[in-house]
Amino acid sequence: MALNHTNTGADQRKSWARTPALTRTTYGPLKSEYSAFGQHELAELAHDKNMLAALIRRLGGDFASERRRPGLVEKSVKNRAELSETERLQEALEAELAAIPRLQEQANKFNETDLGSKLAAQRNITHERAMFDEFDRRVQAVTDRMDSVGSNSLVEELRTQLPESAESSRREHLEAAAKSVTDAANVIETAFAAITRAIHTARTELTVSRTSWANAVEPDLQTHASTMRFLVAQGYEPDTYLKTTAALTALTLRAEERKALDLRHKSLLVDRQALLGELAVLDSEIVSDLHRAISATNAVTRGKVNVRPVPNPDRSLIRSVIETYFRTQRTQIMAAIEAEDFSVASFVQAVRGGVPALLSYGITGAQAANLVGHGEPLLREMEEHTVGLAVDVFLNVATDGVELRKLDDLSKGQRATALLLLLLGVSTTPLVIDQPEDDLDNRFVYDGIVQHLRDLKGTRQILVSTHNANVPVLGDAELVVVLESDGRRGRTAADGVGSLDEAPIRKYAEKILEGGEEAFRARRHLYGF
Repeated sequence: MALNHTNTGADQRKSWARTPALTRTTYGPLKSEYSAFGQHELAELAHDKNMLAALIRRLGGDFASERRRPGLVEKSVKNRAELSETERLQEALEAELAAIPRLQEQANKFNETDLGSKLAAQRNITHERAMFDEFDRRVQAVTDRMDSVGSNSLVEELRTQLPESAESSRREHLEAAAKSVTDAANVIETAFAAITRAIHTARTELTVSRTSWANAVEPDLQTHASTMRFLVAQGYEPDTYLKTTAALTALTLRAEERKALDLRHKSLLVDRQALLGELAVLDSEIVSDLHRAISATNAVTRGKVNVRPVPNPDRSLIRSVIETYFRTQRTQIMAAIEAEDFSVASFVQAVRGGVPALLSYGITGAQAANLVGHGEPLLREMEEHTVGLAVDVFLNVATDGVELRKLDDLSKGQRATALLLLLLGVSTTPLVIDQPEDDLDNRFVYDGIVQHLRDLKGTRQILVSTHNANVPVLGDAELVVVLESDGRRGRTAADGVGSLDEAPIRKYAEKILEGGEEAFRARRHLYGF
């Protein structure tokens, strides 16, 4: 607890109210982590259901389920990017392969003449050259895939240093687990090195083979030049024929890539379904964890505050996805997203069902058509998000009985009441509170704050800056530090550090703090002295 003191003149009580809080009193040993709340933080809490939910989660433990979600989403984003790239390659390949029927028709027309037989040897050379080009392309494609995977990042992720485990009889199990991860990193590193060597060897051998082939066909190429001149003189178009057959051969070889891309696409879709399944299970765990934290919170607030889960009203991340894809009207879509019962999974399923399925969301006409038209890129990005849960907080405003009123409908002082009760109950970390009596009447300072402070003694460290004597006196502070100020710097008052049982501290509390004498009379009544 802290008693603020200032040397600014006669009316010290008023100057007290204007003096910044400078001092704190501790309960228990100092810890490395603490929570600090002032007037601005409390105001933010009052208007942000997400922040309130985060506060409630503290009572539910470390809430590890929610911390795992970003990692899963990151994997999903990477999968989405790979799917998009694979589909782009498939689309580009199909556009190229679409030329095969036209080229085949042209080649057939040439073959109806005797040009094909006259250029059989040259056609074979063209075919063989196309084969070498295809081999080079395939090796380069694998090289590009290897570069995108990044062996170093995979190995380093496994080898990242973990904190040393404490000595225990179970240490051998942790060491065995750590060894398995290190062994996996070594195997991956060795495998990537072998693949890199294999690709290098393939490149070298392809170069040697192409050079040997070029030397072997050189005599045929000289004959080919003589044949070409003769055919041109006879009125043929040998260049056009050879270019047509070369293009046809290259595309026919490229058609084999279709199978590899299809396999990659199917594998990525399977991976995505597994990731989305993990996200769905994790989101269920997050909801269950929050429900447990809410139950624990309601138990410690003893009916004075009631917390209830509600759909998260913050849909900004989902809206931003829509805004990325839409430059046209989207009012109907945004209205559907803002609906309290909106579900990302159900919405994505409806869009995949086509325009008629969107009628139930009130999305029609051009907006429905545009939404469906954006297809999988939009839907895949949307399905990585979830609405999730936030919380509503209710305060029992009745002196006797129950009259629960939502935080949004409370006065400023009542909101502070509800939030302070939560802050005092939902964590065991040290808590720093700046002037908790602000906006509160003395009845609540006594009935609410000080009783909780007494209950928490010995279990939680609390540091409070205050002008109100009820807080340190009736809260039975173990240590009081009195500060005074010259208007620029604060300092500890003379004889201003000690317990309330010491005469100088009692004198400061009675003379400086608001309600000092009354607080001590109440303390004598409570403790019988």
